[in-house]
Amino acid sequence: MARRDLEAFDTELNIALGKRTDITAAIRNFNIDQAYYHVANAIRHPELETTASPTLTADTDLVALESDFWFPELVFNDTDDRQILPSSIPVTEIRTKPSGDPATYTRWGSSLYFDKKPTTNKTIKIWYTKRPAELTTGQNSVLDVLYDQIILLFAIKFSFESIRDFDQAAKIQQGIDKQASELKTPWRMTKTEDSKRTIRVRTR
Repeated sequence: MARRDLEAFDTELNIALGKRTDITAAIRNFNIDQAYYHVANAIRHPELETTASPTLTADTDLVALESDFWFPELVFNDTDDRQILPSSIPVTEIRTKPSGDPATYTRWGSSLYFDKKPTTNKTIKIWYTKRPAELTTGQNSVLDVLYDQIILLFAIKFSFESIRDFDQAAKIQQGIDKQASELKTPWRMTKTEDSKRTIRVRTR
């Protein structure tokens, strides 16, 4: 079955919006892009889940991330069989770090920084979500085909929001909720080390 690429999404979006002249092709393409990455971010997708096992070298406090890295799901000290938790305090701000096994991490740029420097090399296993390949003409979504319709609905919603038609946007949100319920969508939920009493949902 043929999948939608950017051009196909744009054609359907333009029709759904009634071919309005105040929502230009540039605006539509921007909103399709936003919808695509929003759905990739807000929902768990097996297609985007992967792992890496870099080495945290002795007396250092960081490991480089893979080029396709988007955000971490779980970080583990494989050498000592211990989980490393996300820190609510940027460990990059700590001027002097003690020696020891890392307990928390912070992402900064293309690296993960840890709160301690190990005295021996450690294998760090990182479960992470990849950033999906860009949606372009001729390049279809890397997400499951089941989510194509939700991407389109979010693009419609974002387009109405861009012209401040919040009533129409709210109606489209109802359609998104219905579609997501029917698909039993696995919305992504995240925790940090200091959020034991609350759970936060990633949002756009």
